[in-house]
Amino acid sequence: MIKTKKDEKQNLHFKAFRFKIHPSDEQKQLINQTIGCCRFVYNYILNENIKSFEKTKKRYMETAAKKLLPGLKETFKWLSGSDSIALQASIEYQYEGFKKYKEQPKKELKKRAAKKCAEGYTPTAYDFKGHPTFKSKKNPVQSYTTKMTNNNIKMIDNHIQLPKLGWIRFSKSRNIEGDIKRVTVRRSSTGRYSISVICEMPYSRYKPSINDAVGIDVGLKEFAVLSNGQVIANPKYYQKYEKRLAFLQRAFARKKEGSKSWGKNKAQIAKLHEKIKHTREDFLHKLTTRLVHENQVIAVENLAVKNLVQNKKVSKSIQDASWSKFNAMLAYKAKWYGRTIVKVDPFFPSSQLCSGCGHQHKAVKNLVVRVWECPSCGVRHDRDLNASLNIKSEALRLLSLQSS
Repeated sequence: MIKTKKDEKQNLHFKAFRFKIHPSDEQKQLINQTIGCCRFVYNYILNENIKSFEKTKKRYMETAAKKLLPGLKETFKWLSGSDSIALQASIEYQYEGFKKYKEQPKKELKKRAAKKCAEGYTPTAYDFKGHPTFKSKKNPVQSYTTKMTNNNIKMIDNHIQLPKLGWIRFSKSRNIEGDIKRVTVRRSSTGRYSISVICEMPYSRYKPSINDAVGIDVGLKEFAVLSNGQVIANPKYYQKYEKRLAFLQRAFARKKEGSKSWGKNKAQIAKLHEKIKHTREDFLHKLTTRLVHENQVIAVENLAVKNLVQNKKVSKSIQDASWSKFNAMLAYKAKWYGRTIVKVDPFFPSSQLCSGCGHQHKAVKNLVVRVWECPSCGVRHDRDLNASLNIKSEALRLLSLQSS
């Protein structure tokens, strides 16, 4: 069978490799300048689009918007000191945002316009049409993206060459695979600089197919219980640092805004939030990678996390566990390695069914019941382990129905 270009393209995907960079003071200044210039161009073009829509009910085409860039550089000379590819990329991302808002339901747009009214602003006709929001320099994460053009991005060992910046040393924690397409340079609220190297590469089908399948029952007491008997402890990273965070926030509330100690306290809070985020992501990445490498079929409950966090008693714990991110990581890693993710209906009574005989014991609906005995076959069950076994069985049943 002859492979077409379309088939080859479908077999490719983008993968990001993120590293911490160590720029010099001069390079930091140039990064900050480029971030500011990209934000200015983005906001200027967005404002022009809004004005155009109010007058003609049409916005600029993407090519027409890019043609405004040379004129902007003539008017604002300081734009010429930044990477021109990054300035163009900021316009491209804005038009990607327009496409997303085009698909947004009208009900959501009306809510957004109502919120604007509540804040004291008068919504325009364009607010009901939908458009990306203006970029703010107060956003905790600032970034810009440059693209590979005429081999302008190069890598040698632990150094990367970027347009205007030159060579920058980075902490190389792993090898980069695939063809480099673009690089995003970020500055966090703590002043930490990093890069995301976006590469195009084929799906990693080299992982051999295996017969193992696993059911996963996520929870709050334990992060997850697997159908093979493994129990993954819940690290509860936010809870671990919550007292320290509360102490810093109380101290921050007492400081005079704009003072030196106020700025120092603000940086401490941002640093602690960043630490919580990174430790949580590290745990999730390690766990999901192991699960995908060890199992061919992974069965999970299709939980509506957005609805579950409405319960104020458990919302903080659910957000700390980060179930949504866990499922998202499993999904894209399974796609990389040719694994199968099966999402079981959340209304499937996984906790109530006996994994031995299939009898449904409705008394187990009460979450207080952690261990129970099946009234039909007499088998004693651990609530979470039994649920994971049932999730696995249901997933295999659904797969067999699909294949038949």
